[in-house]
Amino acid sequence: MPLISVRNIGLEQGREVLLKSVSFDVSEKEKIAIYGPNGSGKHAVILILAGFLKQSCGEVFFREDYTKKFKKDKYSVVGIGSMPALTPLYEQFTVIANCDYYARFLQLPKRQMIIENLLKEWGLKNIRNRNVEDISALDQALLSCALALLTNPPILIFDE
Repeated sequence: MPLISVRNIGLEQGREVLLKSVSFDVSEKEKIAIYGPNGSGKHAVILILAGFLKQSCGEVFFREDYTKKFKKDKYSVVGIGSMPALTPLYEQFTVIANCDYYARFLQLPKRQMIIENLLKEWGLKNIRNRNVEDISALDQALLSCALALLTNPPILIFDE
C-alpha cells in the first residue's frame, strides 16, 4: 500500500491547462523529487499534495484516504507536513514564541516538550529568547524546518 497515491490529477485555470494526467505513488520511507522545466506544473503538484490547492480532476490518496474529502486542518492530523519556499515566521516574536504559536495552532498535546526537543535537535536552544528578526538567515531556515516537523509527519513536502 503506497503512502501517497496520485491518479491522473489535472489542474485548469480558466481555459489554461496547468497539469494534465499526473500519476505516481510514494511508498513508506521513499524520497522523491519532482523536477522539470519552468512552467511544467511542479509547484502546482506540490500545492495539491500539501492541501493548499484542489485539483480540477483526478484523485490523491493518503494511506487510502481520498484527500479531496479533507478539510484544510486534516492534513496535519493525518501526517502531511509542508515547508513552503517562504515559511511565514513572525519576526517580532521570539524563536520560542513562534514555536508556541504554531504548536497551539496545531493543537499539539505536550507542546512544551515537543518544542524543547525540536529546539535542542535543531541547535536553536541557545537563541530561543531572541526575536526572529535578530537571528541569522541560517537560523531562520533551521527554525522553519523545525516548525515543519512539529507534528512529526510521515510526509514532509519541501518547496524549493
